[in-house]
Amino acid sequence: MSIEHLELLRNALERSKWHVVNELPGNDYDISAYWEVARPNGIPKFTIAFSGRDDLKTLPIEKAYGCHVVGHENIGCYFGRVNKSYRDELDSFIKVVVSEIT
Repeated sequence: MSIEHLELLRNALERSKWHVVNELPGNDYDISAYWEVARPNGIPKFTIAFSGRDDLKTLPIEKAYGCHVVGHENIGCYFGRVNKSYRDELDSFIKVVVSEIT
């Protein structure tokens, strides 16, 4: 993952009328960080966990390799190279979030 992945994810959420309302630290094991996400009115709210388990430490969010919606681990996105396939995967992730969470 990179800063560009984070920006693309945040922008995709905002285009779908979701906002990151809180950024929380990870769990020092396998999660780099969490984003709490909500509609402008504050509800519904859900949390995205950024996967960053490494051999000896937890990676920072900028180096996370994927994310998933907490409580809906089947809703996730892998952070590959920023290219058309990543953008397609990101679009699919956002569509599932919109349909499953709202």
